[in-house]
Amino acid sequence: MKTTPSYMIDLKGKSRPSFDAVSFLTIYMVLLCAIPSYLSLPVLGSLGKPSVLWGLLGIAWWLYFRLQLVTKLTVGSNWVKIAAFLFICSVLLTFAITNLVGQPTHLTTTSQSSLLRALSWTGVMLVAIDGIPDRQRLLTLLQRTVLVGALMALLGLTQFLTKQPIIDVLVFPGFVADDNLGAIYDRGGFIRSSATAAHPLEYGAVLCFTLPLAFVLAHIDLRRGALRRWLPVALIGFAAAISMSRSAMIGIALGIVLVIPVIPAHLRMRAMLGAIGLGAFVVFTIPGMLGTIRGLFMGISAEPSSVSRIDSFGEALVIALHRPFFGQGLSALGPTEIILDNQFLLLLVELGFIGVATFAFLIFTAMSTGWILARKNRDSFWRGIGPAVSASIASGASTFLFFDGLSFAIAAGFIFLFLGIAGSMARICTSSRDDHAGPLEQDAPDEGTRRELRRLR
Repeated sequence: MKTTPSYMIDLKGKSRPSFDAVSFLTIYMVLLCAIPSYLSLPVLGSLGKPSVLWGLLGIAWWLYFRLQLVTKLTVGSNWVKIAAFLFICSVLLTFAITNLVGQPTHLTTTSQSSLLRALSWTGVMLVAIDGIPDRQRLLTLLQRTVLVGALMALLGLTQFLTKQPIIDVLVFPGFVADDNLGAIYDRGGFIRSSATAAHPLEYGAVLCFTLPLAFVLAHIDLRRGALRRWLPVALIGFAAAISMSRSAMIGIALGIVLVIPVIPAHLRMRAMLGAIGLGAFVVFTIPGMLGTIRGLFMGISAEPSSVSRIDSFGEALVIALHRPFFGQGLSALGPTEIILDNQFLLLLVELGFIGVATFAFLIFTAMSTGWILARKNRDSFWRGIGPAVSASIASGASTFLFFDGLSFAIAAGFIFLFLGIAGSMARICTSSRDDHAGPLEQDAPDEGTRRELRRLR
């Protein structure tokens, strides 16, 4: 009897759903990535970005949804949601304490804007956790996320080849441009692409978030043709290889190492050969690239950006110890203060030990969720998608050790989107809807699995 391979996702389409959480999150990604970061809306004041307002609408929608519930939403505890609650409570507590103690006048407005941005990220995360209805819609969202990453990579590759920003010709009515309009970054004689992001580091973070997921989907989502599955992997991988960013390369390497065990054994060698082939293609088609990449790591001790990171570490600790538990407050370090290219160190200054601990706990909990689902479920969907999302979170979050990611709209939006996706997996997997999914939603079990299910019943 012909059965579905254990590594294949077999979710056939249903009738098209109306506007739901996946639609909301898709619009959020479009607002994040389609509008260049140098553009802002003056009518939004210090918030500036439509994506922030959309996230705030998300938290209002989530609150309305929760108030309408008359039955229990999930079965069991969702540790991602609990960790998210602890983090946002630490943010609100720090905001309250710093306002009671008092802040310089010039920091009051920026502190309020930072709080609204944090609430916007929370709205996106909560909509994902509680709003994605089932695993078929979850798969749709993951495919769209990979598509966004591939389009960002394609734009970055075009910038690299043409040595032009390209997006500086875009005009959006009502938007104004800041000083970064048409900015081009250079390293070792090569252009550092940024696509629509504010900085190449932010662009690299997007590649890190999407490549592990794209890599796993290419192997297991066999309903789509080979070109549709592998082209995003090639685009994102190639863009990461020539990104001229240590953080992106480290994050990509971490993500791939974490997802390799998910790939079926007979396909791992092909995957590794493909990665080697991509590296060889980069080296032989772009003269000087190998030496530049080697210099990124061999000459790290003498590079200004690395020296700046090391020198600012001690100074940041001194500032943080003035208020070690709840921090100096959101946006406590103004533009004239020291620059901390480490989001966790910056959180230590702004939110104290409690804030950085709750944020790290949130990331760790979300990362663990996918691997736990894979270990506890025989379902091939969760055994593939769970580790893929976890690896994407690990890969993207690792870049936050090299820049203040929450200060950049796209990087911050992506990490909270993926945290929400991890929480949604935990809910969907334990919900009655997934437990009683029909044959169109679950992989066709083999005869041995059927016998085991009959025995358990």
